[in-house]
Amino acid sequence: MGTVTDYFKPKDGATLCEMLVSNSKHLWSPNGESWEEPVYFDGSDKVLGGSAPFWPRQNSNHPMDQRKHLSFWGVAAAEGGCCSPALSGEVASWKQAFTMYTCAAAPAVNKYSVSFTNQHPNDAPSAENECTNANHNLVVSDDPREFCAQRCDADATCEAFWVYTTGRCCLKASWSADQGFTTDLQAGWFLALPAKAPTCSKIADVSSTSLANKAFWESKCSEIPSSATMIRVDMGTVTDYFKPKDGATLCEMLVSNSKHLWSPDGEAWEEPTYYPSTKHFGGSLNHRTRQNSNHPIDQRDTLSFWGYAGSTSGTLGGCCSSDLSTSSGGWKQAFTMHTCAATPPAVEKYSVSFT
Repeated sequence: MGTVTDYFKPKDGATLCEMLVSNSKHLWSPNGESWEEPVYFDGSDKVLGGSAPFWPRQNSNHPMDQRKHLSFWGVAAAEGGCCSPALSGEVASWKQAFTMYTCAAAPAVNKYSVSFTNQHPNDAPSAENECTNANHNLVVSDDPREFCAQRCDADATCEAFWVYTTGRCCLKASWSADQGFTTDLQAGWFLALPAKAPTCSKIADVSSTSLANKAFWESKCSEIPSSATMIRVDMGTVTDYFKPKDGATLCEMLVSNSKHLWSPDGEAWEEPTYYPSTKHFGGSLNHRTRQNSNHPIDQRDTLSFWGYAGSTSGTLGGCCSSDLSTSSGGWKQAFTMHTCAATPPAVEKYSVSFT
């Protein structure tokens, strides 16, 4: 519906068909993976889907979602759907055009993207539920990797698993390649979750009345760990990652308007159109964030600026938006900056290897 994507699935005991004609038989997810039971719309069995008023806006798990309702996909007495074509919630009415898809859940094994065939790392301590022969000889599932991946998903201590071609499944709490691999073993696969997001440590809390000028950031330069490759700027509910362009250092980037690359997640990087004033640190040219088709939810005028070379009272704190739906809130935005180390080394994601 507009730029909003909602996923819904039936509650236990209900079918998709029953859910489609009900206001209270669905669970909701923003991504098709993590699910929540909304507070349902009360007093009417004529609306289909959706939620009680203000449930999305008051849900602290999703601060960017400022809608009054989750999407309704029908009602007895109105056309189209309801209610908001954007997470900002600025519009809330029926007669919204929308598209509905049916989806199949991705196989659990897909996210275990680090894979070794007929090799087991010597350093791989067991998870809480350890090993099982429940699928020995494939009596439960003819896909032993998917069977084991689902067991790993259900164990909060599991990060990886070894599964034999015969079906035996052993869950692992962690693993490391530092102590080498065992290859003289029965055929099977070792699969692990990819490395987590960049490891970050705070370097500065900048208040709305702080002067984050060149001298301020130069004084912070000595505090940057040698392992750091990027910074993270948290301004309200907005998180931006920045790293230096080739040939520049983090310290040089911190006091420049044009030596940074930008990422929403610390992995996929883009070179923004830079703001022309050399007194600005970071950020981007006006309107270019909102016009970036790669990120339709981001409606800011600019990326975050983390400082200004001058000393005027009008450019204290940072600039410009504390949430993705706000075009610009101006200077005097409080923010936090972290330095981050990319993990793991880039080569580790190339998990298919021949020696």
